[in-house]
Formats: sequence, structure tokens, C-alpha cells
Amino acid sequence: MRKLVRIGCGLLLAAGAGAPAAAQQAGQEVATATTVAANVREEYANAARQLSEQDRVRFGARVVTGPLSANVDRFDDGSVLTIGDGATVTIDRFVYSPADNAGALVVSNARGALRFVSGRMQDAGYRIQTPFAFVGIRGTRFVLAHDPAAGSTVYVEDGVVEFANQAGASVTVTAGLASTVTAPDSAPTPPAPPSTSSGCATTGSGIPT
Repeated sequence: MRKLVRIGCGLLLAAGAGAPAAAQQAGQEVATATTVAANVREEYANAARQLSEQDRVRFGARVVTGPLSANVDRFDDGSVLTIGDGATVTIDRFVYSPADNAGALVVSNARGALRFVSGRMQDAGYRIQTPFAFVGIRGTRFVLAHDPAAGSTVYVEDGVVEFANQAGASVTVTAGLASTVTAPDSAPTPPAPPSTSSGCATTGSGIPT
């Protein structure tokens, strides 16, 4: 049984060649739920279901986690999305060509915390976003938390990200540093080691590598 680990950003789980792909359609299965802890549901097309391990997760679906709940989804390009408790995350887009690893994956975090680990897709294809900010990656692992009242914070565990507000102002954030955007038009804070108040002080917390 997987152990749940509490961090400031939310509750996260302890980790334990073909032809080019056509654009996926809404409702197409694009990821596998490898771990489901407690209350995790998938909402799609005005319907909802409780997720179980090994269920396939659909493009266009919203994944909602309850208290003390968490979910890990592995996409078909090998990227891994871990969703903490009290979160609402939507898979907005997924297109992937195994032949050349081209494609696009867009994930929106409306509330709560997630960890993202990039897969085989070219880095430029990934966009992980909140209502205030978005992350562009360069082969990386990071935590992204969003609180509508406090803003969006990214903490980079490995690699490098570009963290930008919705107006396009951005900073480069490297491993061990964090940045926060407090409103869609507020500039990201200068990258710095995370503080307790940032909501992403993960160092030494037992977060999986």
C-alpha cells in the first residue's frame, strides 16, 4: 500500500516506434491511473465515475480528489502526473507521435497541488497551467500548487522550467528554487528557496524522487 505524504502544497503519494499519431479526440483514453488513494473521481461529459487503479483516464476529463486522497496517472508518452488531495485537474490536450516523440500535453490545475514528471515527448509540447500562470519545461520534475486566494507556486525538484504569468512575464526556475504568481497579471517572484509560507517547501519532506 502506498503511503500518503503531507506537504505544504497538498497531499501527494509516495512513489514507489509506430506511425505518427493523429490528434486525439475528446473522450479518448490517454493515460492509466496507476495509483488511486481514497476518493478520486473522473468527470467527463456531465457524468462522473470513481477511479480505480488501472482505469484509463480520458482526454478532456477533469480529475477531482477528495480530502486525504491522491492519484497518479501515467500518460502514453511516459510522463507522470501526481495529483494531491483537494485538487481539481483537467487534461485539456494530448497528442503524441511515438515515431518522433512530437506532440502536445496541456494540463490545467484549478485548485490544489500536482507533481509533473516529463516523459518522452519533446519538451516544447508540455504546458502545465493554472488560472494565473503556466509552466514550460526542459526535461524536469516539479510541483505546481494553486490556491485561488493566494496564487500559483512552482517548486522545481529537478531540471529547469520557465514560469510565466498569463500576460507572458516569465522567470527561469532551476532545481531547488520556487517562484510565485499572485494574480494573472502579476510578475513571477524572483526564484528563491521555498519558504513555509510559499506552500511548496518540499525539501526534506519525504517527497518521492
